[in-house]
Amino acid sequence: MMFLNAVKQIFDIDNLGKRWGARVIFLVLIVAAAAVQFNPYADTDFSAFEGWLDSLYTAASQNGYSMSMFVNIPLTAGNKIYVLTSVASEFLIFTGSLLYTGMFIRERRSGTTAVISGGKKSPDSAADAAISIPRLILRLFVICAVCVILALPLLTISVWLLFVALLAIPFLSVLPAAYLSGDNGFFASFPYTINHVRGYYFAQWRSLCLIFLVYLLSDSLVTLLYSVSVTSYYIAKSAVDVWTALAIARLAGIAYCAMRERPLFRVFKNGPLKPNSRLIINEDDDNDSEDGKEE
Repeated sequence: MMFLNAVKQIFDIDNLGKRWGARVIFLVLIVAAAAVQFNPYADTDFSAFEGWLDSLYTAASQNGYSMSMFVNIPLTAGNKIYVLTSVASEFLIFTGSLLYTGMFIRERRSGTTAVISGGKKSPDSAADAAISIPRLILRLFVICAVCVILALPLLTISVWLLFVALLAIPFLSVLPAAYLSGDNGFFASFPYTINHVRGYYFAQWRSLCLIFLVYLLSDSLVTLLYSVSVTSYYIAKSAVDVWTALAIARLAGIAYCAMRERPLFRVFKNGPLKPNSRLIINEDDDNDSEDGKEE
């Protein structure tokens, strides 16, 4: 029962606050994903480009290619429009997923009276106070800008270090949540995420694999619609893709909140311990230790 409840929590993407926010994100992302296939100016026929790649590979294997082969790359204007709209659609889905993660954590903490705003926390603000909307949007913009700048280098490195990249997936899936929550700065989010996720590493892998298996099953069922109606297939396919992306985003929020509330490793609040300093895990542990000293 606990496992089924966990599955329901992950895939219940509509269960967010008053629900209208999640529904708007879901519908907008479906339109963005489906619009790529229904773009009348886009051309999905890349047969000429594939033939050029084959000839380039053959020439490269025989050390006979020249720079003149790169002058006339057989890409039509429709091909370029399709590629650009596809990249824009994926980027929009990525941004919407990050926004969903931030909204999930904010809604979870909305019961607290204190709200994190600006660069500092007020003395009476709770450690898990909800981040303000302007600051959430600013941090969302920062993450998107960094991802755009590092996209090509990271893709190039991941080809050669694919195994290392796979091992880092549980950490990378939670990293945006640590920053969007408002608990840490951009660079401080990296060690903070590692300290928390390492205790839940295999649990996070299990949840991600579960989402992937559900996606494969749903995608295979949606494929059956292609022979019935191409339009229905593209819409259903877009819905499955967006639903999966938001499920991963929701998992990031759930995992981050669970790891923060129940850390399996002792996490340093103020960096490495110094001589004659106390180790603080959370406020409750700190209060308990002070009570013990008073007794």
